[in-house]
Amino acid sequence: MRIAEEDYLDWTAERAVTIDRLIRNNPRGFGLAVMRTLVQAAYDRDRQTAAM
Repeated sequence: MRIAEEDYLDWTAERAVTIDRLIRNNPRGFGLAVMRTLVQAAYDRDRQTAAM
């Protein structure tokens, strides 16, 4: 069974929002939707979106 690339990005974003140390040290609020956008931007090498 092959797992879709989209599922890997979702999984990564879901795990990333649970890393309390990283989120606590960032002045911006992070929800799952924001983290998903950042993970997608990193995957796409989209620095402009990642710097939001």
